[in-house]
Amino acid sequence: MEGYCVKCKTKRAMKDPKYSVMPNGAVMVQDKCPVCGTKMTKFIGLKDAPKDIAAKAQAIKDKRAAKTGGARKSRKSRKSAGSRKSKKSRGSKKSKKSRKSKKSRKSRKSRK
Repeated sequence: MEGYCVKCKTKRAMKDPKYSVMPNGAVMVQDKCPVCGTKMTKFIGLKDAPKDIAAKAQAIKDKRAAKTGGARKSRKSRKSAGSRKSKKSRGSKKSKKSRKSKKSRKSRKSRK
């Protein structure tokens, strides 16, 4: 397996890779660069991970999915569901000021 060394700026072979699972269920491989000794990290999919690590990661992902009530919605679907206000409904301070000044101008004209 190859990892990218940030210090050497090249891909190097990982001689003794250590697999670990992140809290979100992602599988990570770490090793030291054989040339400079810097830590190299690579994120891999469940298919490329050893069976025991992949099972652990899948269990974490399933647990998170059950906790959130199923699959998480994508950002696009959350946006279209109306969770955020549109720009028109928010209104800006500038537009309120300009509305105010127009009203005051009208009232001044009517007084004269």
